[in-house]
Amino acid sequence: MSRALVVAVLLAATSSACTSTRYRLDPYDHDQNKARAMSDDAVRRCAERRGPNDLPPVPFTSDGCSSWPDGSWWSCCLDHDVVYWCGGTCHDRSEADAALRTCVARRAPRGMGTLMWVGVRPGGTPYSPFPWRWAYGWKGVRGYDVPQRPASHP
Repeated sequence: MSRALVVAVLLAATSSACTSTRYRLDPYDHDQNKARAMSDDAVRRCAERRGPNDLPPVPFTSDGCSSWPDGSWWSCCLDHDVVYWCGGTCHDRSEADAALRTCVARRAPRGMGTLMWVGVRPGGTPYSPFPWRWAYGWKGVRGYDVPQRPASHP
């Protein structure tokens, strides 16, 4: 791998993920009703995945595409933030990152979806020091949830 490619991948990894722990709900910081509706929607979607009694204790946050330019793909980053805030299994994260890649690819210039995916895969692990890591709605490092196995029948 060339040195320039390694540098580009590292920069993407540290700056292109899509979440933030600052309590912002761009672009609706100025409109508390819309911000509250976005937060309520995130809680609802997380409760559908995890159950109503297993929600992150930290309020939902999003700043769009974080250190990446916001554009016609901003809602892709918001959807990705909801899943990252909520957390879940390693498979859930892979699906969220693939959905971000697909959504951005449909709305952005060619290659941007893949470039963002290259950033969120290493930069969004639950063990990274970044505020946009997987399961950022939980205090401290949460890691991945263990997938539930179906009950075995005797």
